[in-house]
Amino acid sequence: HVFKSPDLDKYDAWGETWKAPKNYNLADEYHIYALDWNKDRITWLVDNKVVYSQKNVHMHYPLNMMFSSETMESRALPLPGSLPGPFKIKYVRSWKKIEK
Repeated sequence: HVFKSPDLDKYDAWGETWKAPKNYNLADEYHIYALDWNKDRITWLVDNKVVYSQKNVHMHYPLNMMFSSETMESRALPLPGSLPGPFKIKYVRSWKKIEK
């Protein structure tokens, strides 16, 4: 979601929803999530596999990392009695690419 950008004067939601394959147990197994962000493209990876990529239209300035386990009524909700549930992050790494 883009709420504010130097080159945008209104809210813009772009992208798609990724659904994990049936053999992924996102709650009981560890997975590696990555974002490759450069001036031309933004690419999302799960367990070192590209799950989505799109042209970088707005993200041309520094941002902060945010982690969330939010749920939405428009998506699948957790089973009754399953909340509160743990949201664990084992580690976070961040690199800055040197553009050539």
